[in-house]
Amino acid sequence: MMSNRWTIALSGAIFMMTLGTIYSWSLFAQPLLACFGWSSTTVTWTFALAIFSLGTGAVVGGRWQDKVGPRKVALTGVLLWSLGNLLAGLGTAHLGAGWL
Repeated sequence: MMSNRWTIALSGAIFMMTLGTIYSWSLFAQPLLACFGWSSTTVTWTFALAIFSLGTGAVVGGRWQDKVGPRKVALTGVLLWSLGNLLAGLGTAHLGAGWL
């Protein structure tokens, strides 16, 4: 029973550190403006879209969790978050991914 508690605590800590990356956006805003020549409006919209998606995902995920339980919802969230980070990384490296 005790090892299960540590697994849950470690998983929660990793989740919170990962979730906290969205709030570090202000650290990256100025370098993105300088590097890509984007406008301040573009960078602000990116953060606004991320926060909107976070809130919408919380509502949808919460209702879904009530129906299927937390494991399926958490696993789906991890997979979607990982896919989003992968696509975001490819968005600046490949011209075909400019739609990102």
